[in-house]
Amino acid sequence: MPKQPTSSVSRAILDSIFDEFSLFDKINDRRLMTKERNKTTATSPRYPNCESKILKHFTGAGTHIATTHCITDQQGNVQHWHGKDFLMYEVRLVVESESEYKN
Repeated sequence: MPKQPTSSVSRAILDSIFDEFSLFDKINDRRLMTKERNKTTATSPRYPNCESKILKHFTGAGTHIATTHCITDQQGNVQHWHGKDFLMYEVRLVVESESEYKN
């Protein structure tokens, strides 16, 4: 299978795409299905005793359209959440540098 074409974009552009398509609203009201991809203990001292999760989001037809990174506390409250990528047709948009968002 050929590798999916990928384009790097700034954090501001990816955030604006998430806003434009109301992705977090659609995730929260379950218009998009979510599957947990990875869960670890958050390593940042800003988030003690928290879990870091990579979540993949799918349309009702099962098409993967976005990936997010979510940090939650022990009660399940979201402490930090941002988009990691967005898939538009056959192209995957990713942030140029994730270094500012290391968990």
